[in-house]
Amino acid sequence: MKYGVPRALLINHFDTRAVVQHYPGPVLLLHGTRDRTFGDVNARTLAAVARHPRLELADCGHADCPPRWDLVRSFLAQNGVCKAPLPEVSHEDRC
Repeated sequence: MKYGVPRALLINHFDTRAVVQHYPGPVLLLHGTRDRTFGDVNARTLAAVARHPRLELADCGHADCPPRWDLVRSFLAQNGVCKAPLPEVSHEDRC
């Protein structure tokens, strides 16, 4: 992927694909279909190489997607990360 700067100047090459491809556990990918910074093709590519992906696309851009705590909670519960339902997130706790 191109970032508009010479690759030699990048400290972190953001090789998310390699990380996801070798991660044995489940991966939740939330992405906006109108994201102009990183197109949803990136999320689709990660889902294609992940061993246990769950891809959720939303009609939003890069930084304007509404929080989807329902998806996060269900993903965590389905994968045994939490045993009890997580408490609701208050408006003050949202980003």
